[in-house]
Amino acid sequence: MLVATSYVLAVIASIIHLLVSKTPRSRRRVVEILLLYQMVFVVAVGGTIAFYGHVFIPDQIAKSIGWPTGSPFQYEVGMADGAFGFLGWICIFRRGLFWWATGLSFSFFMIGDGVGHIIRLIQDHDFAPNNAGMVVPDIAASALLIGFLVALHLITRREEAASAEVATE
Repeated sequence: MLVATSYVLAVIASIIHLLVSKTPRSRRRVVEILLLYQMVFVVAVGGTIAFYGHVFIPDQIAKSIGWPTGSPFQYEVGMADGAFGFLGWICIFRRGLFWWATGLSFSFFMIGDGVGHIIRLIQDHDFAPNNAGMVVPDIAASALLIGFLVALHLITRREEAASAEVATE
C-alpha cells in the first residue's frame, strides 16, 4: 500500500509542480519533474518509512510480510532501505549521474525484493499482505524509474544533437 500511495503522491506532486512552475513545459522538463518526484516519494519517503519499520518495529513488519519475528536480518534490510531513502533525499539537489546511480541501485534492490516475494509465494505459500501484495509494486517501481531515466537520457541526447547541428550551420 505504501508503494502505491507513494506513486499517487508522486504524480499529484508532479502535476502541481508543473502547473505552478513558471518554467516552460518541454518534454524534457515534464520527464525530469516526474522522475524527481518518483525519486522523492518512492525512493526517499518509501526508503525512510521502510527503514523505520524494519529497524524500529521489526516484529510488526515481519508479521505483515509473513516472516518469522526476531531475525537480525531485518535490521540489515532496514539499513539498506535507509541508505536508499538517504540517496533519494539527495536527489532533490543532485541530478545527472547521481540519479542514474540511485535509480539503478534502488531498482536492482527492488527487483530482487520482487523476486524474493515471488519465491516466498511459490515455495512457502506466503500470501501475507506485505509479501503477496508487494510483487507488482516492487517490480513496477523499478520499471518506472528506469523508464524515466532512459526517457530523460534520450530526450537530452536529442536536444544536444539538435543544438550541435544548429551550432555547425
